[in-house]
Amino acid sequence: MKAILVLAVLCLAICETFADDTLECYQCNPVTSECEVGKADSIKCGKTNASKCLKQIRKGTSDETKAIRKCVVPDGSGNVACPNGFDCHVCDSDMCNTGSVTKVTWVSVIGVFLAVLHMY
Repeated sequence: MKAILVLAVLCLAICETFADDTLECYQCNPVTSECEVGKADSIKCGKTNASKCLKQIRKGTSDETKAIRKCVVPDGSGNVACPNGFDCHVCDSDMCNTGSVTKVTWVSVIGVFLAVLHMY
C-alpha cells in the first residue's frame, strides 16, 4: 500500500511539472507602476523558455513589498536592462518575483509526505 501511495505522489509531481511549462509571474497593472504582490496580477509569460520574471526595487530602500513586477525576455546575451535608480532581481520559476518569501517546492512537499508515510 505504501508503494502505491509513493508511486501516485511521484506520478502527480511529474505530471504537474510537465503539464504546463509556461512561466507565470506577478505583474503590476499598469506594468510600469509599483505594486504590492497582493495587488499584482498573475500572468503567463508566453511560450518562450527565455522568459523571466523581474522585480525592480528602488535603490536605497529595503521595502520589497512595493516593486515593479513583470515578465521580461532577456536580450541575446541573456541580460535584462535595469533602469537607473533601481535594483533588479530576475528569476525563472513560477511566481518568483514576490517579496522575500520562502518558497515551497515539490521536492520539499514529497519529502514531508514520505517522512510522514514512513512513520506509519
